[in-house]
Amino acid sequence: MDLNQKTVLVTGFNGFVGSHLTRAFLMNGMEVVGFSLKKKPLDIKFLSKKFHDFYGDIRDREKLELIFYKYRPVYCVHLAGKSTVEDGQKNPGDTFEINIKGAINILELAKKYRLARIVIASTSHVYGANPKPPFKEEFFPQPSRPYETSKTCVDLISQSYADTFNMPVEIPRFTNIYGPGDVNFSRLIPKVMKQIITGGKLHLWLGKTVRDYLYIGDAVAAYLSLLMKRNYHKNKIVNFGSGCHISVSSLVKKIIAVSGKKVLIKEETGKREMEIERQYLTVGKAKKIFNWQAETPLSEGLKISYRWYNSMLNP
Repeated sequence: MDLNQKTVLVTGFNGFVGSHLTRAFLMNGMEVVGFSLKKKPLDIKFLSKKFHDFYGDIRDREKLELIFYKYRPVYCVHLAGKSTVEDGQKNPGDTFEINIKGAINILELAKKYRLARIVIASTSHVYGANPKPPFKEEFFPQPSRPYETSKTCVDLISQSYADTFNMPVEIPRFTNIYGPGDVNFSRLIPKVMKQIITGGKLHLWLGKTVRDYLYIGDAVAAYLSLLMKRNYHKNKIVNFGSGCHISVSSLVKKIIAVSGKKVLIKEETGKREMEIERQYLTVGKAKKIFNWQAETPLSEGLKISYRWYNSMLNP
């Protein structure tokens, strides 16, 4: 499906993933309407006659409807909301309300204005402590903490709208996305790279945790594939990951090797509360339906990312 000249609404457009998506959509000739909670200095990079930015609370349906009415988007990629486990731990009530009500607002307006495709971003966290990774799409969610429970609720609500109202809803479940532009230094890769670049010791909890990491460029390609597929399929939920997994300790060693520095690691002891040890995905369905697969090896993605953080932290 040709995306040129089509209008897409991106909620959470100035976040890590949203900013990369916005650039990609503009490069594909799309008109982009961006909606986020508040303006950021980097938003100026999106200056284009085909880009329109709005700011507000995703729970404000009246404000959102003004955007739908004026711009009549063909597509919507919904990213806005609380997006980390830490958010859920600190403010569980807000996390549930913002994520669930925000998604309902988007689904209600998408139904009213008959959008051609609605993408509701999800996460591998919804699989929780399923005992047999890699996690398949048909696995029943087993969330525990507020963040992944809120995302599971959104997944179920989105499926309900899709089935009940015959809406073209896609629910991509992404693994851990990393790369240039991610300034959330509570996440592992940005945290480690920042500590190395600024010359401090690495203070990390390593444990036996195993994860999958997907480079941002591959994630953007996945989102594009969700919009470009001509015929809507009925599977709705699709995993997107690298297809490879790695222990946290091995990942940290790779990052240190990329830096070329000698780094001391101070390992934090004890077990992290409710930590899921092994969490990674099957990705065959994405390949079969969308002809998508990750193209960026972890080693290459880490090199690109390290150069970006080094430039940002040492301007």
